[in-house]
Amino acid sequence: MRFVIWAVIVVIIAIALALLLLPTPIDDLVITSCSADSDCIAARADCCGCSYGGKAKAINKEYSGYWDGKVGSCMCPAVISNHISCLSDAKCVNSKCQLVPNPELVCDSGLLFDCRDRSGDIEINGISCEEVKKMCETSSGA
Repeated sequence: MRFVIWAVIVVIIAIALALLLLPTPIDDLVITSCSADSDCIAARADCCGCSYGGKAKAINKEYSGYWDGKVGSCMCPAVISNHISCLSDAKCVNSKCQLVPNPELVCDSGLLFDCRDRSGDIEINGISCEEVKKMCETSSGA
């Protein structure tokens, strides 16, 4: 009987310690807060990230370790993503880290090719073809 009581006490202590060691969730508003562009980085938005067919998210660089642990890892395709988030720069806009499309990256990506014969507001990889064409016309000076 004494053994059972000690075993229960040990299990309760182990559970309590495990709960104390779990990282405290950090609010998304804190993770994306900034005061300058240099505070922001583009991080994986999902377990794959841009190098493996995923997406990016702008976060404060101080939370990159926490964020990596939050998104985790998984099996990913061996393909570079053409999602607009992966063709963007992390900037501080109104005190919030945001991804701003980089015209040079967008116009050199497959997005312009994918949109060449499409019209209107058809969306591919998170951006409309109309926006892609307009951005590339403006950046090329055409």
